[in-house]
Amino acid sequence: MLRVPIAEARPGMTLAAVVAHPRNPGTFLLRPGVVLDEHAIERLREIECEEVWIEYPGLEFVRDHVCPEVFAARTRIAQQVAGAFRAVVRGSHARLDWPAYRDAIASLMGRLTASRSAQTFVQQASRHDQPMLAHAVNTCHLSLLMGLRLDFYLVQERSRVPATIAKNAVNLGLGAMLKDIGMMELEHEALDRWYATQDDTDPEFQSHVVRGFERVRGSVDPSAAAVVLHHHQKFDGSGFPAVRSVQSMTRNLVGREIHVFARIAACADLFDRLRYPPRAEGRIAQMSTCRALSLMRRPPYSNWIDPTVFRALVQCVPVFAPGTMVVLTDGRRGVVVAWTPEFPCQPTVEILGTGLMGVDDSERERIDLRESPHLSVAWAEGFDVTQDLFFPASPHEFTLAGEGTWIGG
Repeated sequence: MLRVPIAEARPGMTLAAVVAHPRNPGTFLLRPGVVLDEHAIERLREIECEEVWIEYPGLEFVRDHVCPEVFAARTRIAQQVAGAFRAVVRGSHARLDWPAYRDAIASLMGRLTASRSAQTFVQQASRHDQPMLAHAVNTCHLSLLMGLRLDFYLVQERSRVPATIAKNAVNLGLGAMLKDIGMMELEHEALDRWYATQDDTDPEFQSHVVRGFERVRGSVDPSAAAVVLHHHQKFDGSGFPAVRSVQSMTRNLVGREIHVFARIAACADLFDRLRYPPRAEGRIAQMSTCRALSLMRRPPYSNWIDPTVFRALVQCVPVFAPGTMVVLTDGRRGVVVAWTPEFPCQPTVEILGTGLMGVDDSERERIDLRESPHLSVAWAEGFDVTQDLFFPASPHEFTLAGEGTWIGG
């Protein structure tokens, strides 16, 4: 399987994965096995489909990372989030289907735990008429992936509960899924102002966390409610909302005072907001995965997030995901076939045939960029990444305790 930007799609290519409508992920346009023709490609471009997965000899392993069951579980979560948001808009007495929300999260969790290959963040909801919905799904998915990587850390940070409960990430996912439910109660003027300025200091915008907390409190586990209330807390203490201390003074939470679930959701939230800045309409990537992760390594963003949680993000979000087309600094096009979180920006790349329709195995060249310092990725995901590549400052900068190096593929 090869992830091909729609601009590179050509008649005769065979789809390897379902094509969902970019503005309605629950609607499937084309099924795997369909051979693209000029009409289909033109139609996909018209509706602003960004990419398609095509069959490519020798890259069958990528299918493990683009798991159809995970896609289906994500779609189910999108439907549940949409229902929750609609219910809040209808009024304070609208019924929220809490068991259905938990079931949707548990379903995705089950799909992720069934396969290590599925525990990479490859599928991303990009364009969507409801950008807050797409953001909620991505944040939930990312939070669950990080929770799986951080099971040892969850046990450490939640020492007051049994280990089996501490590392169960379902409530983490539920909180991440519903974290912005309070936004549905804001006046249109406040929402429009925030979309225009993205000013997180706006008191009206800040009120959404308390509104959301009041909506979910008593209906979900306290750990999930903590995500809704505290997902805008920052590790350096510069977030919100302020809390009242024992001495009846108000102050911001800092560091490990913030619930670990909220820290994880905050990291996922920041990553997705960097890639897809909030907009009233549509949802378009403004930067590559490489640039977003590079920015998060540096102030001010690095001051805002738990460093252990950030390492988990790098572990489950490949800078260049398996199956991604890239251009190297020598001008050759390739596809990412393997990666290791210890060296995020130096994947193994297989050079592509000129026609993108596959070549004989004997003609293929694989380059491990860790062993080729004169070469690097120059272009990926539609962006020039030459100024965004980053490399570990120490041998174990991106390694989690208890985690070994894992090479995808």
